[in-house]
Amino acid sequence: EFIDNLDWYDRNDVLRKDPVTAVRMFNRYATKVINQLLLKEKVLGELTARFGRNEFGGRGSPHLHMMLKIKDAPIIGQNTDEEVQEFADKYISTRHPTIDEDAELHHLVKKQLHDCRPTCYTTKDPNNCRFHYPKEPRDST
Repeated sequence: EFIDNLDWYDRNDVLRKDPVTAVRMFNRYATKVINQLLLKEKVLGELTARFGRNEFGGRGSPHLHMMLKIKDAPIIGQNTDEEVQEFADKYISTRHPTIDEDAELHHLVKKQLHDCRPTCYTTKDPNNCRFHYPKEPRDST
């Protein structure tokens, strides 16, 4: 709850002041997500292999890049583009439910939306996000 009440700058300050604890907490959280969602609940199907690498963003935030091999998942270059797209669309969505539809999911998705900061703007174009946000949601992958 403490972290939830901090603004973006204060969150980064916490990371800078105690990076070891931040990384340990991130690793613990990532391990729990992998164990619960991918291995126990198999939300993407049966996991046959995985590889991941922790990295740190430009402002010190830890994040994880991961490759997963899912049993019977279509393979790019072997299966048709439509089969690959259908598989991806089964698990990936840009839908943002309203609070009335699903309050918990609404708040979780909102935390993942891009929020323009001063670093988004350049002297060349000070009124538009250099990452071209906001972007319209797409119906498919």
